[in-house]
Amino acid sequence: MKKDLRSSPALWMILLVYVVIFILLVVIKNIQFWQVRQVSNSLVELVSKSTSRQSNFTNLGNSVINEQISVLKLLSNPGETKNQEIIGIINSKIIKNDSSLAASLKYVSTQKEKDIFEKLKTVSKEKEEKFTAFFQLFNQAKYDEADKNYKQSLLPLYSEFQLRNTSLVKTISNSDKNEIIFLKGTINTTNKINFGISIALIILLIFLGINVVKIGKINKKTRLELRESEHKY
Repeated sequence: MKKDLRSSPALWMILLVYVVIFILLVVIKNIQFWQVRQVSNSLVELVSKSTSRQSNFTNLGNSVINEQISVLKLLSNPGETKNQEIIGIINSKIIKNDSSLAASLKYVSTQKEKDIFEKLKTVSKEKEEKFTAFFQLFNQAKYDEADKNYKQSLLPLYSEFQLRNTSLVKTISNSDKNEIIFLKGTINTTNKINFGISIALIILLIFLGINVVKIGKINKKTRLELRESEHKY
């Protein structure tokens, strides 16, 4: 009987420890759940943002190509009455593209992206300045000189702009890809931890049940022994 009385408090202590561990694991699991939810939201937001960032600069590159096509159209048919109309279209596209480039600052984040973006701005500004001489030659009907000016001054700048813009899109893609991989890895790691916690909770529940049964048996046995003692005396 004394042995049972000694065993019962020990089992109660073990049971208490199990309960404390169980509660802690439940709290940790709940925290992990909200962390996974936050990271998942960040991942969805990042994927959407990455698509917008890449699309913005891809569209900008295409707009500059269209601008260049208008310049080539002007050079292919010099002296026509529509020249001034085409020049007006080119000017409108230049203004629009410069404005789009300036507004694209919000789509760059890392320092490497900012460095490439600043070079893009420099190339765009230089291209705009070169157009002054180009249009002047064209308006003076110096078409051969205008064509030469395009090949020597404007064409290299158009090429450089596309190269740097492509580099920026690739840099954005790689940067976001690495971040996406990191977030996915965080989610996978947290899910594995949660799975381990779930297994631990199941095991703890089993041990809790076993200890409750043991304590119940000891208490029942103790009560029976007390009744027998009372009958004897």
